[in-house]
Amino acid sequence: MPLPVAELVLFTSSQAHQKDQGILGRSIDILNKTEGKIATYHGPEVEDPTNGYLFVLWQTLGHHKALMSGPTYPALVETLKPAVGGPFEMLHINFTKDPTPALEAPVTEVALVTLKPGKTKEEV
Repeated sequence: MPLPVAELVLFTSSQAHQKDQGILGRSIDILNKTEGKIATYHGPEVEDPTNGYLFVLWQTLGHHKALMSGPTYPALVETLKPAVGGPFEMLHINFTKDPTPALEAPVTEVALVTLKPGKTKEEV
């Protein structure tokens, strides 16, 4: 079975989200009804709870793109708004190993690496 594609949303957590992570419940309900969605994980950064993380595992990137171009996407965006208190960024990650054990751990480290101009992943 191919490895899932992870959608990672890094966001500034609202006060409401910091008080109650269950505020994402409606969003997760919509995602759970979406074809190709495998699992959802979310939580605050341990060192700075104003930073929030949302991982959605998809069977393929195409499944996520289908959601984004489909009729339920505007409703999903609306349900996310109470949790987001500022800027956010969405990334897609192709893993070389199953990420599930790390995402189900009590704490998961998220490290972002940016290549210098002119460098390749193979050189890293």
